[in-house]
Amino acid sequence: MSIDSRLTNFLYKYNVEIHPGSPIVNGKTQWIAMDYEYTFQENLKKYPEYLQYYIDNPIDYDVNKQYFRSTFDFKPEKRKKVNLFLGCSHTFGIGLHWEHTWPFLLSKHIKGDIINLGIPGGGMEATYITLKKYINFYDVQNIFHLQPIYARYLVFDESKLNTFLPHHIDKEGDPLGFARKYYNIEYFKELFYDPDYMVYSHLHNLDAIKYTALKNNIPYFYRHTLPEFIYPSQFKQMYGNSYKIKKVPKEVLDALKNDILARDMAHPPLSTNKEVVKTFLKYYKNHPEGFSTL
Repeated sequence: MSIDSRLTNFLYKYNVEIHPGSPIVNGKTQWIAMDYEYTFQENLKKYPEYLQYYIDNPIDYDVNKQYFRSTFDFKPEKRKKVNLFLGCSHTFGIGLHWEHTWPFLLSKHIKGDIINLGIPGGGMEATYITLKKYINFYDVQNIFHLQPIYARYLVFDESKLNTFLPHHIDKEGDPLGFARKYYNIEYFKELFYDPDYMVYSHLHNLDAIKYTALKNNIPYFYRHTLPEFIYPSQFKQMYGNSYKIKKVPKEVLDALKNDILARDMAHPPLSTNKEVVKTFLKYYKNHPEGFSTL
């Protein structure tokens, strides 16, 4: 068996795991990941004028059988011309209508169907594995990738791909509970919280992703930062596995009054997604062979 075949066999043992906040029925769910109904109701009491939009226009997330945000399942269709979109919840579009996400907005300017491979809470290694699994399904024209440097480490758990988010607290209130299952605590504390290791982990997976695109002769465009825009998530505070928004300064809310916020108020608004699109369009036009900020 070839090395590539061994890798393929290994990767297909594992699947993306998402955490819907409501049942997935006929490929749709109203709440998912950090965009939970109870969080929305709490924020709605504090900021009704900013969230009334979602009372009038509720979100239905389309989720396919592979647990990606899509109206169709991903299967090999080599004649289908597509663009791949990689990243975490910013790419998936947590808290936003599909038409307000940067993959949708960018696709209005670039030919090719959308294959959104964004993984809520996912890190670079999960992104690399996802790319390896799906890159040969289609005739891929371009790969666009938005992923900030976060402390997220992959765990191969039975048939699921779990990602470490070291700041999360388990059901028993233990901030290191999830880690205890897999790693010695001292190892976890010393290594996984080390900012230099975070960068190392990010970059070595980025190099693997770049090489995968290069090997397949596909232009790859990568950005590792969000635009420098103020949005409510800068004032979020973590409670267990969920976020609650602390008091947001009035000047920030005033700056956002003509924007469409993410429903969870913990992800970037529509304006930030538009800025991401502007950046990728600049890369695409000025560097058709591909471009990376790192």
